[in-house]
Order: sequence, then C-alpha cells, then structure tokens
Amino acid sequence: MTFPIDVTKFYQATKQQNRRFYFAMMHVVIQQMNRIENFRYRIEDGKVFDQPIQFVSFTDLIENSELFKMVFTKVNDNPSLFESEALLASKKQGSTLINLDTEMVLNTVYITSFPWAAFNHFTHATKLGPTDSVPRISRGKFEDINGKKMLNLSIEAHHGLVDGIHLGKLIQFLQEAFNQH
Repeated sequence: MTFPIDVTKFYQATKQQNRRFYFAMMHVVIQQMNRIENFRYRIEDGKVFDQPIQFVSFTDLIENSELFKMVFTKVNDNPSLFESEALLASKKQGSTLINLDTEMVLNTVYITSFPWAAFNHFTHATKLGPTDSVPRISRGKFEDINGKKMLNLSIEAHHGLVDGIHLGKLIQFLQEAFNQH
C-alpha cells in the first residue's frame, strides 16, 4: 500500500539538526514498526515468531556512479548514532552491491528511496514467496502541497502477518511521530 504522509515539521527539524532526512526517516519508521507486533512477525521453518526489528538493509548510491547498493546495518536506538553507523557501514561496503550473508537475517526491514519523482504505487522487483516475511518500505520525492511537505511511502508486508488494521496503526503512529518534531 502507498500513502501520503505530512513530513513538514520533521523535515524542518532534521535540517535544523544538520541530519540527513533519509536516515532520520528510516529510524522513525523502524521505531514505529517495532511498536506493532504484526510488523515484527517473521516466518522461518514454517513457524511464525515475534522478534523486534534490529537491522535495516537500505539502498545507498555507490560513490561516483549511478548504481545503488544494499547496505546492512544494526539499528541503534539513538537516531544520531544510527545515522553515523549507517553512513560508516555504507562507506566500509564501498562499491559492493550486496552482501548476501547479512541480507538473510529475518529481523530486518528493507528500505529504499526514489527521490526523483513522486509515485502513487511502488512494487519491489523481487520474487516474493509464501515465507518472505521481511517488510519493504519505499519513499518517493517530496511534494509541496498547500504549504505542506508531503511524502508518499509504500509499505509491502506479508498479508498473512500484517492486515489493514496494522497498516492503519502504522500510518497513524508515523504521522504522530513526524508531527512531534
């Protein structure tokens, strides 16, 4: 599902704090997903288990290229430390597109960014199966609408684990968190 969210106050706060919006947004999204049990559910060996999201795999541009890589890092409770650790992980990874050994961790979330255009729908290029239970988040380009900075977020989750009510709670929690800044 893709939905618009008002990030006006949050965007302004990140810029005033000299933080990068992408990393600050990732941190908030993970915090809010962890509040909802169903977003923590994963399937392994035919069983469902609940474990907080402790890792993120995010896209980042490979320096001096037009290629992106998937960077895997631990989630830190402190947003500033999370950003610096994520940036360090990206730098250490260099131009390696993906590390498949780390990508197989289930208590993670995949996050990507498409800042070149606003989108109304987004589907990850992946072959999802009945046991793929890692949620995927995508963000588009900001749109200025009636003085508000709006951002479309896409959330893909296993429908056997996450239903509409859980997605609705996440949208509400995200908007409340973005408004607090």
